[in-house]
Amino acid sequence: MLNFFNNLSSPVKVFLGFFLAGLIFAGLLSVDYLTSFITSSDTLVKVELLVQTEDNQPIQDAKIQFISRGSPTTKYTTVNGYAEIKIPFRESVEINITKEGYETFVDIINLEVDPDTNKKFKLKSLNSSSKTIDYQYYTSQNEFIPLILSSLRPDLNIPIIQQVLEHIHIDKIPLIARNDVFENIERFKVESNNQRTIQKAIDGKYGFEASDAEQIDSSSFFIPNETGVVEYSSTNKLSNRLGDNCYFSYAPLLGSFQTADDNIKYTALIQYDNADEYGNIIQYPKLLDLAKYGKKDYGRLNCSDNLGDVWIRKIINNNQDVRGFLGFDYHFIFDLQNHRLGCQDSWEITRIAPSPYLKFIDIINNNQEAIRIESINYESINKSPYQLTVADQRSVLFKSSSGFTKEINILLQPANHFLIPIEFGFNTQPVKEAYQLYADMEKSKLLKAEEIYVRKPLSKVESEKENKVTDLNQFNKINMSPVNISEDFINGANSLTDLFNSIPKRFAVGMILNVKSLKINGQTINIAPPSDEPTVYISTLLEGGSCPYLVVYDAQQKSWLELGTILSARKNKSLQQEELHHLGNNVSKIKIEEREPEITYIDALSIVYTEPNTEEVQAVVYPTPELQKVDEDYFLLHQGEALEIDLEKFVPPNAFDVMLKINGYYQALQTSLS
Repeated sequence: MLNFFNNLSSPVKVFLGFFLAGLIFAGLLSVDYLTSFITSSDTLVKVELLVQTEDNQPIQDAKIQFISRGSPTTKYTTVNGYAEIKIPFRESVEINITKEGYETFVDIINLEVDPDTNKKFKLKSLNSSSKTIDYQYYTSQNEFIPLILSSLRPDLNIPIIQQVLEHIHIDKIPLIARNDVFENIERFKVESNNQRTIQKAIDGKYGFEASDAEQIDSSSFFIPNETGVVEYSSTNKLSNRLGDNCYFSYAPLLGSFQTADDNIKYTALIQYDNADEYGNIIQYPKLLDLAKYGKKDYGRLNCSDNLGDVWIRKIINNNQDVRGFLGFDYHFIFDLQNHRLGCQDSWEITRIAPSPYLKFIDIINNNQEAIRIESINYESINKSPYQLTVADQRSVLFKSSSGFTKEINILLQPANHFLIPIEFGFNTQPVKEAYQLYADMEKSKLLKAEEIYVRKPLSKVESEKENKVTDLNQFNKINMSPVNISEDFINGANSLTDLFNSIPKRFAVGMILNVKSLKINGQTINIAPPSDEPTVYISTLLEGGSCPYLVVYDAQQKSWLELGTILSARKNKSLQQEELHHLGNNVSKIKIEEREPEITYIDALSIVYTEPNTEEVQAVVYPTPELQKVDEDYFLLHQGEALEIDLEKFVPPNAFDVMLKINGYYQALQTSLS
């Protein structure tokens, strides 16, 4: 109203003044009413602000944002920490002051309540009141655990959920981020029809035990309101370990054995020492060949009415030249007429399917009060939802990636956990372990063979015929197909060990994420990337081991950080192998800790780095006799013991790409999670 009066012409102002004076003289208008009418809520009053440190020093370039009606207004402080703004007299105005290195300050200004127009604000330095977090990378592996940690609410009243979360020291309901990786798991679950499998388990079928979960509030960023998680009570069979039993499947397809030259090195031949008549052939075809020559697994589809092939067919279409994702174990015989084995042996083509896994980071609030996670900075490998990426070396993948910042603004209570999925995919290593006992089988007896009979995938008609056959010869005619196999093919075929070593360890599906940093209470906290080898396994159904932990000292943050576990899944001497682990930046010390009831056997250990001046890769062997070379003279770590290494004694200043190279395995003394 005051602005309206100021904009009037002088004659109108004079006339209006005499008119109002007459009203006041006649008693028709009070002075107080006129004053309040003129200085209404639209009146803008100048407010001067001074932003200082706790010891009264001015803060320059502090960002001040004023929020009332309309768009926010932003000002920056001068070198003297000064700023001014005009605000409505009768309105509450929210003020946010931010400056790198200081806590975010939030206040409300209402001049009607507090008419002082000179405001002084002091910002707390993050150095004096910083908040800290712990974080840990985990890899959950097998059929149901990835689903448990995705869309299904992690209800602590359900035994398997409680068991899994206790294993990673979570005793409260965690928050779970809904992101692209999360959505990939949901897509897999729905398009493979495994959501129906889970529902049947919840209903008490298939030997599962389950209970309903309570619902929780949700938002677009967190886990939705869904119910039910299952507990699997059966024993661990090979088919269960490969994620391919009657109740859980995602690839109900069978491939035909291929003898083209480009299939030689993706084929292994097994013939048992005491069997002159039969053996097995392991082969990993191109996914395109599976689409061309494969058939639906009608036996599997008849076994359960809830399987779907939508997801796997989309995977095939988007990854036609990929090998190593799906393999097949074919039975073969030399003489179709004299073969003595038949239906009673349940011969079939065994699908070699990798185990689903979910990699996620667990953020833990270890402060005495709640913290606000304001934003997350991350980088991503952008892929279509059905594209497979070999994820054996994550560090290489992220050398060229896109960076993003997402505002999330969530409150994490003390001792609470925030789980962020960063990779969903499939692990082929359980397959390798399952076939370990066949590694020494000879193939020499095949050298004289020109024609063998190999188990073939059946059409729907053949599958129906097979179910009605009782005669052995008729059974063999339906199921076995003659194959000419050349001597060159036999000689060129891989050993079983070489075959499994030639396929990728892990295939990620769709987008892959790396969390770079979190902004917590105005403070940016950097997050080290996960190591190339998976960190702590959560693998209840597979009875996965625990492994020793790798911990690094960050000289910049002046704190110890866990990078996760090393020698993962190398739970006996036959699985001993060399590993490389990136240590990140600003690391001055590392520790290898054995925390579980097991013994770690380290055969060799060295530090690898890139020399800053020449950019040459160097390796320094750790000066302990047992760790000089791979010779089965082991350095042992028992539960509660640790090996600490001062990197500054081995690595020159400014060296980069610092890695730990370690060769060894571990041996569990007892099962820590079953």
